[in-house]
Amino acid sequence: MRQPSDYRYDSSDPFGSTAGRRYPHTGSDYFSPVGGNVYAITSGTINAVGETSYNGKYVMQSIDGHGLNAAYLHLSEVLVSDGQP
Repeated sequence: MRQPSDYRYDSSDPFGSTAGRRYPHTGSDYFSPVGGNVYAITSGTINAVGETSYNGKYVMQSIDGHGLNAAYLHLSEVLVSDGQP
């Protein structure tokens, strides 16, 4: 897997961390400053692009051949489209 950001190489919230979370999840969170680059962690297909009041602008990626999804949330700009590899 690739690092999802240029900014730092440490997770800002380790895998499976639920401490203090209103909505716990089993993923890892990575930080990138506003306007910073965010990269897909592996190959896959974009299966959703949108915006919500809680997640802001987001991209969901289906990880090829594994039945998993990667979520990229709180983005300042989205440069991909639904269905894009």
